Amino acid sequence: MNTLFLNFCLLLLIGSCNKEKAPAPETGTLEVKVSVGPLCGTINPSLPQTNNPCGLSDEDVDEIYGQYKVIVEKGNSRYEKKMDRKGVVSFELPADVYSVKVAPNPYPTPENKEPLAVTIMATQKSKLKIDIQTGVR
Repeated sequence: MNTLFLNFCLLLLIGSCNKEKAPAPETGTLEVKVSVGPLCGTINPSLPQTNNPCGLSDEDVDEIYGQYKVIVEKGNSRYEKKMDRKGVVSFELPADVYSVKVAPNPYPTPENKEPLAVTIMATQKSKLKIDIQTGVR
């Protein structure tokens, strides 16, 4: 009887060792570039053109862009990140189709009606550009 019990335990142990783990889902990268603007009213065209025509400090730009976050959703899964001053965020996501939006978006434009659909393919990078209108004129 003890031998039968030991053989059963041995078979159970061996059987559990041969179980393969489920493969991890393959992922891809989503890179979202968000442009927020205009950040100031009408700029005199006779002034020199610069990367910062409004004369905002880095802290001001950080504060403006820090108000926004990119939200990626699929079913019950939700991923979100705040933007850096360049308006760029990146996500590693399982391959699938997702909806993407920026919050807040007080003045959505017809070109970027949200949410936007994006397909993530395994081992590939998908890029998405979103323009946010601030309403400043």
